[in-house]
Amino acid sequence: MFKQKETLIILWLTFITVVAWISLSIFHIWVTSTISDIDTLAIEEINPAFDMNTINKLKAREIVVPIYQYKETIRENIATPAGETPIPQAPEEP
Repeated sequence: MFKQKETLIILWLTFITVVAWISLSIFHIWVTSTISDIDTLAIEEINPAFDMNTINKLKAREIVVPIYQYKETIRENIATPAGETPIPQAPEEP
């Protein structure tokens, strides 16, 4: 009986500690959490009415290839076969 009572007290104190910890954490977040004006502007919804004239002008633009990109060119293989290369031989020892 004595061990069961001690276990019950430990469980009860642990439960109270966990509930207090969670409650105080939620209270701390609720008190300190704010959304700044910049964040409010960032999450503001966008007007869905697009200017179709501007979109059509953008689609009609000429595509410009940047200087750092090369155009693909086809190269011919103009290599000629080489003659036989002589293999040097070590002198024979007498």
